[in-house]
Amino acid sequence: MVDQQLSVVAATTLMRRLVNRCDEFSPTALRAADLDTIGIPGRRVAALRRLAEAVATGELEREQTDWTTIDAGLSRLPGIGPWTRAYLAIRLRQKPDTLPVDIAAAPCSVL
Repeated sequence: MVDQQLSVVAATTLMRRLVNRCDEFSPTALRAADLDTIGIPGRRVAALRRLAEAVATGELEREQTDWTTIDAGLSRLPGIGPWTRAYLAIRLRQKPDTLPVDIAAAPCSVL
């Protein structure tokens, strides 16, 4: 979620800042970290915190292997839309053939 719509260099910088703000990279540490001044837009910070809270409290199971269940849980969290969930499915090797675009809204050159 941090690297969406950013260059690789910018995403790397933001991830480094994010990791430096946490004592450890965990949902609990992410919830407690001061993320307000690291350069991530406020709505994205709120979405990251909400995701961390959902994982830390067990609302969203990290060990769940059924992607349909994970996807349904993610879809209920603000700031995590279809594109982000499709991208996560690819990165988590749940749906490697997923295309994270809205085909109906995509320009013809994408098809």
